[in-house]
Amino acid sequence: MSIGEVQDVMWSRSQARRREAKERIMTCFELAALIGTHISRLFDDKNQVTIPTPWDVYPDLFADEKAVYEEQQQSEQALAELKSRRKEYAAWYNKNRKSTELGGEAHG
Repeated sequence: MSIGEVQDVMWSRSQARRREAKERIMTCFELAALIGTHISRLFDDKNQVTIPTPWDVYPDLFADEKAVYEEQQQSEQALAELKSRRKEYAAWYNKNRKSTELGGEAHG
């Protein structure tokens, strides 16, 4: 290996180490920001602080997880809606049954 090649390898290694150091520092800053957000949520009386999800911070990396989460949210919302409609129907049915038992006509 020539001196020029050795210098290139050394320069390349120093750049790689610099890049790794920057990545570690950015990770620490992001972690500090998330910790700060979580702590500020403890003191938020008006519920204005929102905690970001991983796909909010890293959309490309967590695209699949976001899709699964959104699908689960839709399923839960549909189930809650179904339960609500079922309760309304049960109340309507019971009201009509009681009025029929009392000798009245069912109105609906």
